[in-house]
Amino acid sequence: MKTDIKELLDKMLDADDTAPVEIINDRDEKARFSQVALVPVTVDSEEYEGEKTEHYFAFLQPIDDDDQKTGDTVIFDISVGHGEKYAIDVVTDPYLINELYSEYQKMRKNDDGEEDEAIAELDEEIAEDIKEAEKPKKRSGFFGRLFGKKD
Repeated sequence: MKTDIKELLDKMLDADDTAPVEIINDRDEKARFSQVALVPVTVDSEEYEGEKTEHYFAFLQPIDDDDQKTGDTVIFDISVGHGEKYAIDVVTDPYLINELYSEYQKMRKNDDGEEDEAIAELDEEIAEDIKEAEKPKKRSGFFGRLFGKKD
């Protein structure tokens, strides 16, 4: 990946920096995203006993060059492990997605336990994106039609 993951995380951790983020892969393919939320989670390291791994789950909305929404919200797992080793993955596990969305909703509530209208509307869009992502994808091709879900 050509995008520096540490720089990307630093940008998302800066509360004053709400500008879109760009991710560029090794094939020079660029994707732009608007920042929606960042959910931090610390867990025990799977590799090193007694150490912790920090995970930052970034809710990002794909956008085009005109900053218009182009797809469903994506959740990226940016992890910081032993020796400041950074990694990034897309979250695809529907159970983890639901847990993260629940945590996101808790974070969005104000001191009265209520959401403002703009946040509630954004939450509905993200919830729809998550429901769409959890639907089984139609299989195409001969074997997909043969073994895939029947309509």
